[in-house]
Amino acid sequence: MGFTLSSNITEELLNIIQVDSRDQIIENYTLIGKKLNELFPTELEPKNLYTAANHLLGRGKMLRPLLILLVNQNLGSKNINKIIKLSMAVELLHTASVIHDDIIDEADYRRGLPSIHKKFGNETAIVTGDLLISMAIKITSDLDPLTIRWVSEAAINMSEGESFEIEYKNQDLNTEMYYNIIKKKTASLIESSVASSALLSGVSNKLIDSFRTYGLNVGLGFQIRDDILDIIGKEQTLGKPVGNDIKSGRHNIVHILTKQTYPESRNLPGQKINNYVTPEIIESAQKLAFHHSNLAKASVSTFNEESKSIFESIASFIVNRN
Repeated sequence: MGFTLSSNITEELLNIIQVDSRDQIIENYTLIGKKLNELFPTELEPKNLYTAANHLLGRGKMLRPLLILLVNQNLGSKNINKIIKLSMAVELLHTASVIHDDIIDEADYRRGLPSIHKKFGNETAIVTGDLLISMAIKITSDLDPLTIRWVSEAAINMSEGESFEIEYKNQDLNTEMYYNIIKKKTASLIESSVASSALLSGVSNKLIDSFRTYGLNVGLGFQIRDDILDIIGKEQTLGKPVGNDIKSGRHNIVHILTKQTYPESRNLPGQKINNYVTPEIIESAQKLAFHHSNLAKASVSTFNEESKSIFESIASFIVNRN
């Protein structure tokens, strides 16, 4: 399936981008989507593998490439060819991770489509994820060594986070353990994406650290909001099933807060714990998301007004999205 801009970037995010940089961001964002689709020609053999590799690429929000482009654009749009390669590699790693997640969770849908293991089978899905990771390694081979290190460390963190989640499946977690999982599994790749973009843009270590803090907190806020949407969201809007966390035994901040508030809910099976979820608990989870949004905003508080406005608006959007 070919890349189409309308299916991948929301109007809300487009409106965040200022007029003077919007066209260039969209042009490069579209280029990344097209280049991703060109990586795996479906006429190659084994055809089933390359068809599966294209199934999800160029769909979804492609949030990480967008953040990479925005950081680079606001720092002078330097080394754009390397920035595009970084964006492609990060999206490949992220897509590989969700392919493998869907197998583990037995999820039926992803990005509004049947998940790869449902359409092509578990064996092909596993190998497809491996193929995407291998291609990401190839693409990053001529980037700055520190960028390669940061992206590789994020990939390791993602594997560790997934493993912790499997190890603690169906067990009670406190918020500290939960944060350890989502920092590794979700936030680490967003953190390394924006830090690497700043590095490739040739700025000071202090500014790189600001973007690292920004990416970390955007990632944490993103996952907390994702947890909330798994409880209150709509499947047709999210492009994936709701209620999948409780079904698969994954840890969701709403359920953790519910068990802390109502200890009698701890041993309840399946969806029955949702009977204890109250608007107040949802609000408490949302406050955690707002906390990280505010920390992200604080990390860009010294930026010029245009840059600050863009990154603050994105941080707000991430934790308010439907």
